[in-house]
Amino acid sequence: EAAAAVNYKTEPTPAMLMSSYVDAYFSKELDDFKAKNPDIFTKTGTLKANFLQAEEIIKRIESDPVMMYYMSGEKQVIMTGEIFGRKFKVKMDSYKENEFITDLKVMKDFQPIWTNHGKENFVEAYLYHVELALMQEIVYQKTGKKLPCYICGITKETPSDVGIWQIPQAQLDSAMA
Repeated sequence: EAAAAVNYKTEPTPAMLMSSYVDAYFSKELDDFKAKNPDIFTKTGTLKANFLQAEEIIKRIESDPVMMYYMSGEKQVIMTGEIFGRKFKVKMDSYKENEFITDLKVMKDFQPIWTNHGKENFVEAYLYHVELALMQEIVYQKTGKKLPCYICGITKETPSDVGIWQIPQAQLDSAMA
């Protein structure tokens, strides 16, 4: 069972593909994304109707100077390290050396999510604080600096809502504990 689980792959949902398109745009990997996902494009190379919103999301982010600041770091930076005796590899959406780590999230909305613990904000419900804590720890191992961590969020609503959340250091430390 464990061996089978290692090779288990699921097909990306349309929502996942839309988010990946936005990520690929900002990381300058759009050509690779298009080559790997031809099914979301028409024969002329334009996005199919149910994915056109990705272009609107990109325009919305680019029109917001604060969002663009937090997305201004080096894109898709990969670092490796060791946490609790295990090797880890992180990939950061935006890494501004000596300044911050940013993770871009494209979401349905920013409403609280029902979990086993009741209603939680999306950061805790989806464990984004844990993801950023791991990134921060690996950066710390490489640089000796604990950088502030942010989530740049944008919704798939019309019009898109945007937000920037700094994850408090106490929450990052708790996630690592």
